[in-house]
Amino acid sequence: MHYPAERDSFEFRVDQERRVTELTGESATIVLPNGHCAEFFPRDPENPEKDFDGAFTMTAPEGIYNGQIVRPDYLRLDAAIHTLNDELHNVEKGQQDAERDVLFAANAYLMGLAELPPDKQQDRVLGELGAAINGLEELLASDPEEWRLQIYLGLPRNKVLLDPTAKAVTPEVKLGSEYRVDFVLELPGGRHALVEIERPRDALYTKDGDPADRHKHGQQQIMDWIEWLDENRDYARKNIPALRAVKEPEYRLIVGLRRNTSEKHQRALTRKNAELPRIETMTFDDLLDRAKQHLDNLRDLTQLPA
Repeated sequence: MHYPAERDSFEFRVDQERRVTELTGESATIVLPNGHCAEFFPRDPENPEKDFDGAFTMTAPEGIYNGQIVRPDYLRLDAAIHTLNDELHNVEKGQQDAERDVLFAANAYLMGLAELPPDKQQDRVLGELGAAINGLEELLASDPEEWRLQIYLGLPRNKVLLDPTAKAVTPEVKLGSEYRVDFVLELPGGRHALVEIERPRDALYTKDGDPADRHKHGQQQIMDWIEWLDENRDYARKNIPALRAVKEPEYRLIVGLRRNTSEKHQRALTRKNAELPRIETMTFDDLLDRAKQHLDNLRDLTQLPA
């Protein structure tokens, strides 16, 4: 059952007592206000009690009563029946398979990849994610300017690098006429993160242990965003699509490289992130590490060698 995007959930069930026709037929039936039922699920006219066989896709059916259209709450219904052997016919494995397929489908959607069968979708996602990671490593090695990184991370396939759990990534979001956010991430659970990108070559700290210029610049940008959103929350929800459901957003500053940051300053950065939980500062190496860990986790799910 495919519901509108606002319903951020899915359900998996196994029913060993009822036929597919019974389970799916209920969902493909509309009950009109007068009590009459309109059924849209295909049945064998010569043997209506025969169970469904094969696969079936149907967009939300419609019924008309007194000139009004009556619809179910879902957008599309997909049904299929498979003969399961003893190894596959258990709830735990079915749950694992369903969650794996949903995870790969979500990543494919975020990366703008065409919809494919689950087994082919897995290979495509793994290949494209690996290529995106390699491309970012090569770009960072070229000492790029900030704008080149913004373009690269804003490409549909590469948005997953900013956060593999994101539901949507929107580049260049304006906060009124005053500020521009490099990326807005829509995350699970109704969360949002606003991202500021600085140059990889920029240091995070001076030799004296104070935040370096670009680090301070990025922090000030984020403080300006926080103040603007605190004063214009209703305006943002009504007029900025990427922030239509924003509540208490998180903020991320990506600047510098780990090799240019001493262990002492890395510890200082960890402490600062702990003190300011809504504002996370990270290096581009941290971004790469998270993407690589996500790729390893996906490979583990498919039991493919790294």
